[in-house]
Amino acid sequence: AKLEHAEEKKFQLHEALLQFCYSVLGSQESNRASEGDNSGMEEGDMTEALFLRIAQKYLRSPWPSCRLLAAALISLLPEASNVGAIAVCVNLIQQRQLSQCWFFSSVLLVLAQLLRKSRAVASAHFHTISTLLPAVATNTQDLETVRNMYVVLATFDYNSPMVVQNQRSLSSIFSRLEKDLNSSDPSLSLMVSHFLRVVSKSPRSLRNTMKKQGFPQIILNCLGNGKCGLEEIFKLGALSNLSVGIATVRSLILEGDKFSWVVEAAQMNPLKGVSRNALWLLKNLSFNASIDVKRKILEDLTQDYILCLLRDTEPMQRQGLGLLRNLLHLHGRYIKQHEYGFLENLVPLLLERLANPVSTAVSTQVMFCLCNLCAEEGPWKNWPSLGDSLPLVAKFCSHGDAEVILAALWCISNILRSAPEVALESAVQLMKDGFHDVLVELGKDLSPEVRDRARTCRDQLQSISS
Repeated sequence: AKLEHAEEKKFQLHEALLQFCYSVLGSQESNRASEGDNSGMEEGDMTEALFLRIAQKYLRSPWPSCRLLAAALISLLPEASNVGAIAVCVNLIQQRQLSQCWFFSSVLLVLAQLLRKSRAVASAHFHTISTLLPAVATNTQDLETVRNMYVVLATFDYNSPMVVQNQRSLSSIFSRLEKDLNSSDPSLSLMVSHFLRVVSKSPRSLRNTMKKQGFPQIILNCLGNGKCGLEEIFKLGALSNLSVGIATVRSLILEGDKFSWVVEAAQMNPLKGVSRNALWLLKNLSFNASIDVKRKILEDLTQDYILCLLRDTEPMQRQGLGLLRNLLHLHGRYIKQHEYGFLENLVPLLLERLANPVSTAVSTQVMFCLCNLCAEEGPWKNWPSLGDSLPLVAKFCSHGDAEVILAALWCISNILRSAPEVALESAVQLMKDGFHDVLVELGKDLSPEVRDRARTCRDQLQSISS
């Protein structure tokens, strides 16, 4: 009641009451999250409606701290429009309220929370915010303010057309990134690494800009020097994204002195997140790579370690199988010609993953691995285990996901083509079990890829069975 009708001239009373409202609303959110039910929801909704009225009033307050607290209140109200609150925060930044660093740092944190609520609204403010913040960071010695600048910048969707269109406004940010990444303050270097990972998910044009600015080398120079495991996870994630489709970035990593660190991180880092992202980077480096690159990755990572990955946790299995799938693809002839023992040990483990699936993603990668192995003729044409895999793979043709079905169809097609003799018995049994009818139905699928591959499988199965 005091906030809705207060006429006092001293802003301290308004500020204190707004802080109280923020604490109450924050505790309600925490209780809902921990309880996981709707107890007291009706009373909470009434309270939120009251807080929204108060917040909207104080967005127009003459006192900066009250406007900030009103924006903070709105950031906690899930149904409230945050357009006005974002405008208030941007206005506070434009006014350069730098006399109190803690206040400006708080503005940035509230702004980040508001931007997270709506990516669409955030994109509309990208140019203004990304132009303002570097100037602010340049004029302050407060590391917390600089860190929170990166918190704000990491909330944007860098694939949004509006953000891509205004990507040049990042040039001032990019010019100070190396210095901030090497900061002695662990929280600042962590947030810079997080920002790099987020912005590296952008379209190729922005990733090329990052390449020209030398960021792959800058990140590589800092790799292994992080103050915490999470920082290394972010840096490996950024390198993985930057390496996609940019050959020069891949060469830089493969030929640099940090490649051995990446391999070691994949094998022995006690933090699973670091190992997983190191494997992710190796997977991207191996995609459509030369024979020499694939041989180097296989030899450095070791065959035993790759086989052990198939019995690791689900995320590690997924990354390990993705790496293996790329190693066996196209230029994987070296592996197929010289590593028979490795492949013979590998196939039973792949079949074990199909028989006891831990997730759809893992099963899909397993089928693509078998598909790439059998893409060419080789000694595996006499391995009975490949014939045994057909019934396991065929089950996935009834899956609801088109990618899973396509993986299964390609796998069956390649096995039937490269190992027809060992597949004969299983093929005949599949025909008896009505798998032909499944392929006929898939031959009418809306997806042209599924449709064409299903018809090819049907013809192959008929040919072998007859």
